[in-house]
Amino acid sequence: MPKKSCYDTSCLKRLIEEKYVVHKKFANKIGISEYKLSDLLNGRRDFDRDTIVLFANALEIRPSQYHIYFFSKASTRCET
Repeated sequence: MPKKSCYDTSCLKRLIEEKYVVHKKFANKIGISEYKLSDLLNGRRDFDRDTIVLFANALEIRPSQYHIYFFSKASTRCET
């Protein structure tokens, strides 16, 4: 069984849905497959530095906000 990430991506998922409505549009925008996006958002694959920057640029996430969207260990408020 693949390892599961310990990070909560609910704020990231919400932001993608707010800006792109469906995950497919976001995946197409950043040039990754829907399967890879699903794996990332559901903790089956870890984010690497390049992927974080790719997501951040497309979603207008500032580096000071990375902890909210990529490194939250528990459910947190998604406000910036």
